[in-house]
Amino acid sequence: MRALILISILLSSVSLAQQRQAISDIPNGTIQQFKNTIEWKKAPPSLPAGTMISVLEGNPKQAGLFTIRLKTPKHMRLAVHQHPGPERVTILKGDLYVGFGTEINIDVATQYSAGDYYVTPPGNDHYVFTKEKGAVIQITGMGPWEVVYRN
Repeated sequence: MRALILISILLSSVSLAQQRQAISDIPNGTIQQFKNTIEWKKAPPSLPAGTMISVLEGNPKQAGLFTIRLKTPKHMRLAVHQHPGPERVTILKGDLYVGFGTEINIDVATQYSAGDYYVTPPGNDHYVFTKEKGAVIQITGMGPWEVVYRN
């Protein structure tokens, strides 16, 4: 029992030491985002109502690499659209459904759950929706990023 307590204390100490590394020891250009300090804002009107966004890296409206997180409400629908560049998506929480084509067909969409990843090629019509639970997703791509609706 003592060994378990000692191991626990040591692991806690290592974890705290890593979190408290001196700012001067962290290389310039390092980006650190911690889940408890991520700032969520209302997503732009081009995304469904109730969607929240957090920009983790870069600026999706400008040229260059960006990473954003989107928090979607349940029963969200993003109409048929495409993007000018590849969109790399990781599902962090919940379920997200994605289908390809010029019309929404919920019966053929693929379900992606926490831990899943997909890449949407540029210029391909697709649609996205959630069902009984919302989702938190992370998107990485090259800006400028935009949602170009089909209709």
